[in-house]
Amino acid sequence: MGNTLLILSGSIRLKELKPVMSQGFKPVLRSAIRERLANPYGEMICFMMFIPCVHKPSQMTRAGYGGILAGGIVLIAAA
Repeated sequence: MGNTLLILSGSIRLKELKPVMSQGFKPVLRSAIRERLANPYGEMICFMMFIPCVHKPSQMTRAGYGGILAGGIVLIAAA
């Protein structure tokens, strides 16, 4: 919403972005969509590779919750 308000206010001139995006918005959107689709599923597959290596499932659950908590703290601190 902040980006939309900046563009609508006239503070940003989209014509000056043309040298960076010489082919328009289409290639940028295409690569952004590909990145967003592969990101969560690719990470899930990588993390699933560790499941057979765990000898104690209770440790995996505790580590999973710890990872979620640590990620949440990092996101809160970044905001």
